[in-house]
This record gives sequence, C-alpha cells and structure tokens, in this order.
Amino acid sequence: MLILVALVAGTFNAIEAGTNTALRKGLDAPFLALAAISAMTLMLSLVSASVMHERWPTSDTLAAIPWWGWLGGVLGFGFVTTMIYTAESLGSALFIGLTVTASTLLSIALDHFGWLGFAQHAAGPGRIIGATLMVIGVTLIAAF
Repeated sequence: MLILVALVAGTFNAIEAGTNTALRKGLDAPFLALAAISAMTLMLSLVSASVMHERWPTSDTLAAIPWWGWLGGVLGFGFVTTMIYTAESLGSALFIGLTVTASTLLSIALDHFGWLGFAQHAAGPGRIIGATLMVIGVTLIAAF
C-alpha cells in the first residue's frame, strides 16, 4: 500500500511542475507565485494538523530536533524555485527525470551511510545497477 501511495505522490511532481509554471507565468512574478504556493501549503498543513488533532510541540521537543531537521523548508524553496524557472524549458519529462535521478543517487548514499537518521541499507550491486539505469534513462529522455 505504501508503494502505491508513493507512486501516486510521484505523479503529483509531474503535475506540480505544470501547475507551478502556469502560476508563475500568470502572475509574471516568480517569487509571488512561490509565496502563493507556500501559503497554500501552510494553510493545508494547518487545517490537516487541526483535523488530526495534533498538539503543538513544546520547547523541549523543538530543541531536540537536529539542526538539519529544519532545512526542509529551505530545500523545498530551492526545489520549487528551480521548478518554476526550468521545468517549462526542459519539459516535464526531462525535469522530473533529472530531479528523480538526482534524488535517487543521493538517496542511495544517504541509505548506505545512514546519514540524516536513515537506517543503513548497503549500496549493493542491485542499487548501483538500478541507479545506473536511471542515469541511462534520463540521458535517453534528454537526447530524444
């Protein structure tokens, strides 16, 4: 079931590239488009937290979070900014292919070394071959 959920979420990336680009073009203001995207994300997150009856964290809880735990918003900003500037020119297939391939390559290293709190999973031959095939695949997408 989790694999199906991840596959569906993956389709959101391809659609998001188009919707975010349309918003940037329509507003003719990339960072205002990003602000609108972020505002919608914030609103939906707060509504979801309320519906799920989540409790606000204590100062002790916040202090226990590692420094890199707070970088998600910065990384999301970078990703969406890159998306709204490049996806239209590259095309959805190449943009998503490049970002997913880059994510996979780094994810293999994160898993292999157990960085950022991930459980260690060795970068064995299967993972290395799979990543190599992804690089070949995105190269073919770029070429054709």
